[in-house]
Amino acid sequence: MECRELTYDELVQAGYFKVLAFPEEIRRRFERENTCYGFFLEGKLATIGWRSNGYMELDRGVNYPCEVGLFDFITFPDFRSRGLYTNALRYLLKNIHERGSRDICIAVDADNISSVRGITRAGFSPFLLVKRRRMFGIDFHLKSPLDSKSSTDESRAA
Repeated sequence: MECRELTYDELVQAGYFKVLAFPEEIRRRFERENTCYGFFLEGKLATIGWRSNGYMELDRGVNYPCEVGLFDFITFPDFRSRGLYTNALRYLLKNIHERGSRDICIAVDADNISSVRGITRAGFSPFLLVKRRRMFGIDFHLKSPLDSKSSTDESRAA
């Protein structure tokens, strides 16, 4: 598997559904100096994932401070069930650790069992549960710590 950074135009050329449906949001990601990684198998784009520095965006406008945040990964349907997501995460973790960062977070919807499994296999440990509630037109974000081992060298999943 090959990994390289992708540009906005490359995401458009690849037909990435989020750049087509939400072009302003994807442009904002690049403006905030987020990095988009593409993972290729046999020359074909198989998995896309994002990296932020200094925070993990849990929801629009709700950030959690950390050195590196990994988010919004997708493996395209033709490439699923091959372990590519887990391998992509392992690759990024290794390279991020080699560059000196230790506080790496990833956010996942707890109902997305496939992602949770891949994230766990890659070495992440759960540490925070965030629930979103909407009352009277106002969004509330409830955070509660989870019991798990924790160290500065450990990758964490929210």
